[in-house]
Amino acid sequence: MGGGKGKIEVTIGYKYYAGLHMAFCDAADALLAIAVGDKTAWTGNVTSNTTIYINNPNLFGGEEREGGIQGNVDVMFGRDSQGVNSYLLSKLGSNTPAFRGVVSLVAKQIYLAALNPYIKPWKARFRRIPASSWQPSYANIGGNANPVHIIYELITEHGLGQIDQTSFTNAARTLYNENFGMSITWTGGSIEEFLQLILDHIGGMLFVNPTTGLFQIRLIRNDYNISSLPVFDETSIKEMVSYQRIALADTINQLTIYYTDMNSGEERSICVQDLANFAAQGRVVSDEKKYLGITNLSLATKVAMRDLAASAAMLSKLTIKVSRKAYNLVPGDVFVFKWPKLGIQQMVFRVGEVNYGTLSDSTITIDAIEDVYSLPVASYIEVQDPYWSEPVSDPTPCPQQRLFEVPYWDLIRSLSTADFDYLPKNEDVGFVGALGSRPTGVAMNYDFYTSTSSMSGYVKRDTENFCPIAFLSASVGYTETTFQIENGTDLDLVRTGNTFYAIIEDEVVRVNTITTSSVNVSRGCLDSVPKPHAAGVAIYFVSGWQAVDQTQRVAGQTIYGKLCPRTGRGVLDLAQAPTQNITLASRFDRPYPPAYFRINGLPYPNGLVVEGGSLSLAWYHRDRTQQTAYIVADTEGNIGPETGVTYTVEIRRVSGGSLVTSKTGLTGNAATIDPLGQDVPVYVDLWAMRDGYASWQKHRIMIDYYRTSRRMVDDGEVRTTENGTVRIVEG
Repeated sequence: MGGGKGKIEVTIGYKYYAGLHMAFCDAADALLAIAVGDKTAWTGNVTSNTTIYINNPNLFGGEEREGGIQGNVDVMFGRDSQGVNSYLLSKLGSNTPAFRGVVSLVAKQIYLAALNPYIKPWKARFRRIPASSWQPSYANIGGNANPVHIIYELITEHGLGQIDQTSFTNAARTLYNENFGMSITWTGGSIEEFLQLILDHIGGMLFVNPTTGLFQIRLIRNDYNISSLPVFDETSIKEMVSYQRIALADTINQLTIYYTDMNSGEERSICVQDLANFAAQGRVVSDEKKYLGITNLSLATKVAMRDLAASAAMLSKLTIKVSRKAYNLVPGDVFVFKWPKLGIQQMVFRVGEVNYGTLSDSTITIDAIEDVYSLPVASYIEVQDPYWSEPVSDPTPCPQQRLFEVPYWDLIRSLSTADFDYLPKNEDVGFVGALGSRPTGVAMNYDFYTSTSSMSGYVKRDTENFCPIAFLSASVGYTETTFQIENGTDLDLVRTGNTFYAIIEDEVVRVNTITTSSVNVSRGCLDSVPKPHAAGVAIYFVSGWQAVDQTQRVAGQTIYGKLCPRTGRGVLDLAQAPTQNITLASRFDRPYPPAYFRINGLPYPNGLVVEGGSLSLAWYHRDRTQQTAYIVADTEGNIGPETGVTYTVEIRRVSGGSLVTSKTGLTGNAATIDPLGQDVPVYVDLWAMRDGYASWQKHRIMIDYYRTSRRMVDDGEVRTTENGTVRIVEG
């Protein structure tokens, strides 16, 4: 404090900056997010080459921990018209290429970290919707690509053949209605392998129709009416080549599906079971599959149930030779099989492969399997998040917070003698402190910012731990010393004893003892006076938990402050922090008010009825310069007074506030007020003065004053009025 003299600057680490060029993929339509060290640093929707500004300097905990990310990043989509990046040109020279055909980011000497000199891994979320101009209304499924659009682009862009528009449109519509989108990267391998991977995801079949020569796609769904299916029986089947049923021992009853979580990009899993099959086999037979193009748990569950239904069932397999009646069957079609010799009256089979024969042989050979491939129309399990949930939440504002002007007590005890002597005296200086309660259990501390403007110019002044806090569960008056409290936070951190204080509204109290339901205090301490407080009022246990702006301020100046809590996920953004303000009032320079105010021998007799005669006032001296070893209770005897202190007493009407009488320049610790010339409720005010400074607070007690004793009669009360007449006031 004191303008910064005496402060020792210690280097605890360094801030690190770097330029980076990072290539991610071959093509993309938009950049949606950037994560560094698995923490989201930026989100948006950029669709063309531009420069974005990442403003997350507290991403890794701020300067006191590992810093954050802040600076300009060029987004380059690598399209044919892309030119040479100016930043890379300045660093790499005239031979720098334009980096067309690759999507990349260029971080231009940005702030990367504090304390930790190692660069954390960068990830970026890009979006590209394949064949987006074909059936555009079905192309985007919740931020994922329609799998049919992926297949469509692979076939058309690589010249594999012509498309049957009807079948592809129908399949695209079905997947869109099922909300079956995919996000997947082609990392290598043949086109055929990649196509099959997509078909495995969606439960589909791709083939060339022998009649039209066009690529057709068929989704394996329960989308047929048995009565309308073609029937193959002894009249149309020329030869039963083979019929067999899968043995129970060859089935599985537990299937684990792996998919990709869209938000984190991490691999997740869902496990489903067929309890009937488990009961039949008496053991767990498990399998697992990877569908990493699926990005949400709900869809992964449906696909898992689809595959389990096929894998757990003892399905029949069939190979038959039929007449030309089956000329129009294609892979994925279904038909009804009847064969009384096997006891089969009606069984639905789905075509796998078809051999249409030759010109000299009209027999068609069909390989088929009993049909159970359909997405469940109802969920068989309750969809739950099966993976670990991040316990550390984003920072949120302090639920209770306030600014206060730092008292003389804190300054003289926290500064060295040399630093304290350096402070200007009687020059209207002051310092701003802050208090904030813990918002969540994972919050660690907070940064304290101040400014002379509410809108901008905030500068970080301090980092402090959260202040213990509780709330009055019952109201208190002027003299109670045990407060009933509730809803406490961090009460185990409260410091008790004669050097520790709390603030309740603007009254300073010494904290003697505390439990979870009550606190014993000494009232009206330091430069404050006792006051009544209503239930629900917060009590801040200040000592040891206050943040301080060490900048000297002047009286009358309004200072704005913000508290930004910190968790393991970073520091609350300054723009999200509530704004507090305080106007400085030279608190440091002001004398302490007198203590233990008594009227007619009674301490703090608010509402006292006085019937005639003079008022006898008394109080104890106080001296801020001597009260530095411990916090003095209001009821303790005389200390001081401080050199140059006098006292002022004023009597004012409650109604209107007009002055009735006053005494100034009092140097003792008692005064007598002559009888008042009127019957009226009045305030009795008492405060200290020194060198033109009034004490920061003053005593105010309300009394009902009557010039004469009241006498009760049958019809009411006899009173003498201000003009000397007598009247009866009805009871």
